[in-house]
Amino acid sequence: MHLPLERFIRIKSGYFSVGLDMSRADRIDEAVFTGTMKRAYLYNSGPAVPVHIDAVYLSKTLITLYEFNRFIEDTGYCTEAEQEGWGWTWEKGRWCKKDLLSWRYPFRSDADAVYSSHAEVMPVLQVSWNDAAAFCFWISTHTGMDVRLPMEKEWEVFASLQGVPSAGDYHHMDFANREEGFIPLTTDSFVAELVERFTKDTSFHPPGVLWEWCGDWFDAYPGGPENREFGKTYRVLRGGSLNSNDLQRSREYRFRRCPTARSPFYGFRVAFPASDGSSKEAK
Repeated sequence: MHLPLERFIRIKSGYFSVGLDMSRADRIDEAVFTGTMKRAYLYNSGPAVPVHIDAVYLSKTLITLYEFNRFIEDTGYCTEAEQEGWGWTWEKGRWCKKDLLSWRYPFRSDADAVYSSHAEVMPVLQVSWNDAAAFCFWISTHTGMDVRLPMEKEWEVFASLQGVPSAGDYHHMDFANREEGFIPLTTDSFVAELVERFTKDTSFHPPGVLWEWCGDWFDAYPGGPENREFGKTYRVLRGGSLNSNDLQRSREYRFRRCPTARSPFYGFRVAFPASDGSSKEAK
């Protein structure tokens, strides 16, 4: 097994700014918050800080159902949803546990057939951070490469390079939201939109379609506000999904869930270190 570089985007090593400038956060707060989202969700994304990133490759596409199935067939791995017999989903305006949801059947509806019939282009759904990490370990074993989930600073630079808007551009954003910021897409319309986007361009999955697992624990930025949720309890998700509002889909917005959490709105891409001296770059 090998990792074709044409399927990856290379970020050169260097210093970058990540995070949201707190003065912009204050202006967003004054302009748009209506009480349906917690203000801490915004302020967790700042302040803006300089970071150094070593050269790294990030996959252009999210890991697909087909690729994840190869991992399962090769290892016999049993995902956390399968072990526990349920997964999270969003129904009737709230998060709920639903029996027998898994990466094989992320919805337990007619949408599952659409999902499975497009296995080579559809991102795998209902996988936890732990499941994604196990997939990365499997790829690493077969390639000899240090394949892992992107760190969130790498993900944010990647998103910036792809033109994902900053939360500071709030004047142009749609902040219509319900509890947790969800916009009411039905299961069928959500899956239909995924298929349309990913069959249109099978070589690139843009940020903002599914929340994407990152390698980090959810912790504070230097100089940022305190939050009892910071520490080694939650893992980071980035990017928002088709069901998210524009603030959540900004490049700085940080979300968190337990590493065991899974839902039809979470996916992941992979990363591995690059050498600045490499003569072949993934474009």
